[in-house]
Amino acid sequence: MNSNKIREKYIYFGAAFTVFCLIGIIFLVSRLVSITEKNNQLIGKLIHYKDQIIYFDEVLTMSARMGALTGEKSWEERYNEYVPLLDKSINDVLAESPAAFDGSNAKETQKANELLIQYEKEAFQAINLGDKKKAKKILFSPEYQKQKDIYSNSMKMFEKKIFAHVSLINNETNKYQNYIILTAIGLFLLTLFHWSLIFRKIQLLRKSLEKSKAEIEDRTNQLALMGEMSQGLIHDIANPISIIQLGIQAYESGISPEKQFSRIKDASQMATNIIKNIRSLSTNESNREKELCNLNEIVDDSILFSKKRLKANNINDIEKCFSCDVTILCKPSQLKQIMINLLINSSDAIKDHEKRWIKINSFNLKGHHYITVTDSGSGIPDNIADHLFDPTFTTKERGEGTGLGLSLSKRLITSMGGKIEIDHKAKNTTFVISLPMELIKETKAA
Repeated sequence: MNSNKIREKYIYFGAAFTVFCLIGIIFLVSRLVSITEKNNQLIGKLIHYKDQIIYFDEVLTMSARMGALTGEKSWEERYNEYVPLLDKSINDVLAESPAAFDGSNAKETQKANELLIQYEKEAFQAINLGDKKKAKKILFSPEYQKQKDIYSNSMKMFEKKIFAHVSLINNETNKYQNYIILTAIGLFLLTLFHWSLIFRKIQLLRKSLEKSKAEIEDRTNQLALMGEMSQGLIHDIANPISIIQLGIQAYESGISPEKQFSRIKDASQMATNIIKNIRSLSTNESNREKELCNLNEIVDDSILFSKKRLKANNINDIEKCFSCDVTILCKPSQLKQIMINLLINSSDAIKDHEKRWIKINSFNLKGHHYITVTDSGSGIPDNIADHLFDPTFTTKERGEGTGLGLSLSKRLITSMGGKIEIDHKAKNTTFVISLPMELIKETKAA
């Protein structure tokens, strides 16, 4: 499975999880809105029924007493009109909130209500018979007022129960609202956490791909260098082999074996060193541990590998000036690649100059170890220097270079914790490598 498919898999899974969480949040919010609206409607109904009951009760009492005072039968009609309205409001409350009329005083309230109705009907009968005095006596009697007070107190208790029930509904609504809000927040945070994990996995995947890409580029550059240096290396290996063959022929001809043995030994050692250098440069060191390497030997090996290109460009003057003999903790093939790239870059840049020379310096300064590669060039223009370390940027003709050398060198130096820069203040073209002193494990006087 390639990286794009893996990334798409993570994203699809994240999108599906997000949709699931969003559906859950939408359901919870809609449920909250529905319950809140329902409870608000119930609260409105209870308050409305409570106001109606109190109002209808007052109308009934007023109608009965006004009938007794005036003797008009219209008040009885009004009374009879509001009795069913009061009963309906009480029944509505009982349907919505049965607890409103529950309690120890319920029977007492019912009895008081029945007596009040009985007194009021007796008063209306007296009015119908023309006896207003009797009607007034009934409706303004202490017994009627006593029952009225009992019923009035019951109505106050009923009003408190209504408000208590409303408060209970509000509390339950608030609890459910808090639960839903916390659940929604939890789902939202879970979604964020899930996406953060997905982005982290994608980021790790990207880093892994970048690392693999970098390793491939390193390996490609190694092979490119090996291909470029192969002809010169073949010639270098051919020389000691020729010496060995001549020594063997001389030995077979009867010439002094001691002298031939010494020449053969030196030539075989030379060939061994060349093969060792080839192996060190071609080795894939992506997973190899760093080791202590002598800088002077690395530079000599780099010059050896660059010999063919240097010779082709008529560069015969290469000067080394090391203030000390340095041992560096590094991966040797990487440092060799860097030095070879710089040597080839310098030799190509000055091949048409009248004076052609390269100097390699090494010194410690202010907590860093510096390696400089200077050539006889007169510097690099700013518009080129700004892009010189960019991948694929090159000033060479088509087919002469890919532009990866300096870009790769910068990345390799950065991976070591160092830097590579151009010294714009120098009179001649100078590349400066700075390495932290913790990589410099041993320093001896040169």
